[in-house]
Amino acid sequence: MIGIVIVAHSQKLAEGVKELAEQMSQGRVPIVAAGGLDDTTIGTNMERILSAINAVYQPDGVLVLMDLGSAVMSAEMAIETLSPEQQAKVLLSPAPLVEGAIAAAVEAAIGNSLAEVNAAACAVVNMPKVAGVAALSPEQEISTVPTAEAPSSNEITLTLINKSGLHARPAALFVQTAGSFQSTITVRNLSRNTTPVSAKSMFGVLGLGAQQNHRIAIAAEGPDAAEVLAVLRQLAGDGFGEMEQTPVAPAKEFAGPPLQETRVIPRSFVESAPHLVARGRMRKFQGVAASAGIAIGPAYLYRPLTLNAPQRKVEDPEAEWVRFTAAVEKAKAQIKATRDKAVTQVGRAAAEIFTAHLLFLEDPGLLDQMRVQITKEGLNAEAALAKAVAGYADVLRNMDDDLFRQRAADVEDVGQRVLRILRGISDRSLAELPEPAVLVARDLAPSDTFRLEKERVLGFCTAAGGVTSHTAILASSLGLPAVVGLGEKALDIPDGTPLIIDGEAGVVVVNPDEEILAAYRVRRESLVARQVAARQAGQGPALTRDGHRVEVAANVADVASTHAALEYGAEGIGLLRTEFLYLDRPTMPSEEEQVAAYQAIAEVMDQRPVIIRTLDIGGDKPAPYFAIGQELNPFLGWRAIRLCLGQPDMFKIQLRAILRSGYKRNVKIMFPMIATLQELLQAKALLREARDELAAEGLPHAEDPEVGIMVEVPAAAIAADVLAQEADFFSIGTNDLIQYTLACDRTNERVAFLYQPLHPAVLRLIRGVIDAAHVAGRWVGMCGEMAGQEEAVPILLGLGLDEFSMTSSAIPTVKRIIRSLSLTEAREIADRALRLSTTEEIQVYVKEVLQRLAGEEEKNEEGFGTTG
Repeated sequence: MIGIVIVAHSQKLAEGVKELAEQMSQGRVPIVAAGGLDDTTIGTNMERILSAINAVYQPDGVLVLMDLGSAVMSAEMAIETLSPEQQAKVLLSPAPLVEGAIAAAVEAAIGNSLAEVNAAACAVVNMPKVAGVAALSPEQEISTVPTAEAPSSNEITLTLINKSGLHARPAALFVQTAGSFQSTITVRNLSRNTTPVSAKSMFGVLGLGAQQNHRIAIAAEGPDAAEVLAVLRQLAGDGFGEMEQTPVAPAKEFAGPPLQETRVIPRSFVESAPHLVARGRMRKFQGVAASAGIAIGPAYLYRPLTLNAPQRKVEDPEAEWVRFTAAVEKAKAQIKATRDKAVTQVGRAAAEIFTAHLLFLEDPGLLDQMRVQITKEGLNAEAALAKAVAGYADVLRNMDDDLFRQRAADVEDVGQRVLRILRGISDRSLAELPEPAVLVARDLAPSDTFRLEKERVLGFCTAAGGVTSHTAILASSLGLPAVVGLGEKALDIPDGTPLIIDGEAGVVVVNPDEEILAAYRVRRESLVARQVAARQAGQGPALTRDGHRVEVAANVADVASTHAALEYGAEGIGLLRTEFLYLDRPTMPSEEEQVAAYQAIAEVMDQRPVIIRTLDIGGDKPAPYFAIGQELNPFLGWRAIRLCLGQPDMFKIQLRAILRSGYKRNVKIMFPMIATLQELLQAKALLREARDELAAEGLPHAEDPEVGIMVEVPAAAIAADVLAQEADFFSIGTNDLIQYTLACDRTNERVAFLYQPLHPAVLRLIRGVIDAAHVAGRWVGMCGEMAGQEEAVPILLGLGLDEFSMTSSAIPTVKRIIRSLSLTEAREIADRALRLSTTEEIQVYVKEVLQRLAGEEEKNEEGFGTTG
C-alpha cells in the first residue's frame, strides 16, 4: 500500500483535499495533511511535512503532492533528513494538488505501485473538467478515475519501466519500430505535459525528456494503427531490451578485483591554480571515474577541428539540396561502417550508439527544416545544418536530466561529420598522436572515442562529459582508462606533461613526483600481473589429477564476447545466444545478416566447437515484430522452440543461416526448451528441409552437424532416456530447470530464496540426465549459471558432466578446481552430497571441500617455492 502526504500553504486546504481523497479511496489509503506553518498561519513547514511522511510511511512508498512555491522546497528539505533507504521510497509528484490527490488515492486503493500511483496523478492534467463529466459514486469513481484521460481506441498510455527512459538507444529502437509502419504515429509525455511529436522523429522523441516512471501516450492513425500500438506496447513493456542486459565482456583485458591504494595523495595537492601546472609542480585533479584502469604517460592535448559555417545565399537551391542529401548519404555510409566495426569490437549494445546517429540524419523534422531553409530561403547547406544542429543540441542540453543532456554531444558529432563532408575536409588530428600518450581534450565525440587505438592511446581525460555520456560507455567497452568532467583546468595541461590517469578513483595526477609515480607503477604492474595470471590459469586443458578431461567452454552473445572467451581460456562455445540478432530492432534479421554474424564468431573459434542455440525468444524476451500478445505467465508461454515451430518459415531462415555458417567449421545446433519428443522430431524435420533446400540451390553448408537440445524443462529431464535416442547431445540449462523444478521465479524477491542450484531435487534431476545420456552414448554439457559456480563444480564433475559452459571470466577458477581433484575424489564428493537432505547441508559440505583444496594448493605452491 502507498501512503500519501498532502502539502499546501493552508492547513484548511490540505485537510479539505485529504478529506476528498479519503472519500474517493473509501479510507483504504493512509493520507496525512501537512499544511501551513502551523494550524492558522499560511506557509509551509519542513518539520510538519517530515512528521506527515513518517506517519504514513509504507514499505511500498510514499507519494507527496504539493500546491506551489515553497511547498516543493520544504518537501525536498524534509526528504533530505530521511535515511537513504527511506529517501528511495519517497517521491515528490509534479501532479496538480486536488485532481492529483484524487487520482493517486484511487490508484493506491487498488494496490498499485508507487510509479503507477504517481503516473495516474500526473495524467489528470489532461482530464476534462466540465464536458461530459457526470456525478459518480465513490465505487464508480474507483474504477473510472485512473483512466479518466479517456483515450480513443487508437491511443495507448504506457509507463516507462527501463532505467534510462527514452534516451538515445531506446529512443532509436522506438523510432525504428514506429518508422516500419505506415500509420501516422505521435507520442507525448504525460508526466511533463508535452505536446505530441512524431514517433518517427529521433529528435522529437529525445526532446520529450521521457525518463523512468514517466507516462507517455502513443496515438496512431492509419491502416496498421492497431498493430503498431500493440508492438510499441510490447516494446515498452520489455523495457526496450534494457531490463536484463548481458554485461559487456572486456575487449582485451581482465578487469581483476578492485585495486587497493598504495598511497593516498594528500588533499593539499588538489588543483587550485591551473597556471601552476606549467611550472612542473605536482597537482591532483578530481573528476568523474568513467572507465577503470591506470594509464601513465605524456599528455597530448587533442584539438579537434571544429568547423564554422558562414551563411550565404545560393543561386541554385535545388542543386544545393542535392549536394546536402549526397553529403548525408555519405555520412550515413561512414556511420554504418563504424557501427559494423563497433559490433565486432565492443558488442552490439555499445555499437547501438551509432544507430542513434543514423536516425538523427533520417529524422523527418530535421530534413523538413533543411529543405525549407535551402529550397525556400536559399540558405547554403552548411549554415542551414549548423543552425538546425545548434537548435536540437540546445533543447537537449537544457533538459534537467544528465542522461539527456549528454546526448547533445552526439547531435553535434553528427553535425560536424556532415559539415566535414560538405566542405571536403578530413579530420586527421588523431593521426598526429604520438606513441604512447595520454589524451587530454575538452570533450570527445563518440566517433572520436571509437577511433582511438589502444596501441597509441594509453587512456584519456576530458574537461567535459559525465559517466552517462556515450564517450564514457565506449571507453569502458574498449578497456581504456578514462576520467571525465575535470573542468576547464584540464585544458591548461601542456603537451608532454607527465600524467597519471586513475580511472577507478576518477583522479588525474599532473607532474607526479617520483614517490607517487612509483606507487602507481606498482599498482599498474600488480594489475597487469593479475591479468596475465588470470589468462594463464585459463589456458590449457581441464584435466583432473588422474587424467580425466572435461571441456570448459563459454556462453557468448556476439563477436566481442567470443574474443574475450578465448582470452580467458575457453575451449569452445557451449552456448551462442542468437537473440542478439533479433532483439532491439524493428524487423527480423535476414538470412544473409545471420550468416555473416554466425560465420564471424565461428571464424574466431577456428575449429573449436561452437554450439549455436536456435532462437530462444518469447513472452519474457519479446521482439516487437512478433505479435505474441500479453501472457499471464510468459515463462510458461509461447516462446523458444514453441514459437519457432509455430512460424516454420521464419525458423527455416535461421536454420539455413546456421547450416551455411557451419560449412567447414565445427558448428553444432541446439534447440531450446524441448519438452516432448514430438517437438524435437518436428525441429529436426525442418532442419532436414532447410538442408535439402541449400543442397538444391548449390549453397555450401554443413552436411551433418551434431544436433542437441537444452534440458531446461523437468519433463525433458525425466524423459532423457527417450530424448537421447534422437538428440546427439544434451546441454542442461539450469537457469530455467531450477525455476521450473522448484516452482519459483528467481526475479521475484518473495520466492527468490527458493532458487537453490544445490537443492537435492535439482542434483537428482541432473544425475538422471547425465546417466541416461551416457547409457545412450551421448555427451552432456551444462550452459546454465550453475556450471560456473565454484560450489557446484566438484559435484558436477563427480556426476559425470562432460562439458562446463559459463561466463568467460569464471573459466580460470573452474579449471583450477577441476585440476585440483581426481575423478575418483569428485565421484565420492557427489555421492556424499546426494546423500544429504537439505541445500544447507550440501553447501556446508562443499564449502569445506573447497577450503581443503585451497589449503592443499597453497601448501603445494609453498613447497615448490622452497625446493625450487
